[in-house]
Amino acid sequence: MGHRHTEQGFTIVEVVVTLSILALFLALFFTMYMTSMSQSKSTVTKAAADDIAQTNLRKISSKTTIPSTTNACDGTTSGSGNENNATLNTALLPDAATNTDPMAGSEVTMVAYTATPPANTIVAEPLTDTGLPATTTQRLLVMYPRGCYSSMPAKIISIVVYGPTDSDQVVHEAYVN
Repeated sequence: MGHRHTEQGFTIVEVVVTLSILALFLALFFTMYMTSMSQSKSTVTKAAADDIAQTNLRKISSKTTIPSTTNACDGTTSGSGNENNATLNTALLPDAATNTDPMAGSEVTMVAYTATPPANTIVAEPLTDTGLPATTTQRLLVMYPRGCYSSMPAKIISIVVYGPTDSDQVVHEAYVN
């Protein structure tokens, strides 16, 4: 009768294979975790920008709340405003002298957030506690795509650019009478 010798434990090859598979799974898990965290932050940032754009849009509820400083219906022919108050809509074409498209809209001047804003102004939303970078810009544009007549609506465009490129932006539009 022979003495049977049994060894217990793992060989070095088994240990190396097991550690390699474990390292692969940990690297994959870490990559997925970092990607989900990045997407989560991106979603929160975009939601904050979306909220600001909607809030700015709601600040102009009718034509009477559009600040008079805009030149969307100033009747000029220089391309600085939307000259659709003529009998013909030739103003829809870019101005020949300046190559300015009147359909680009007239900028509404937005003042910085203060406790007592000046009369007839639109106050930009504060960026504190929003998670948005300090370089975030807020813009409101006004245009009259159907002409500057009292019966025609004004188109209001709210734009919030919150990233390093123009692709990181939120745009909302509404018509007001």
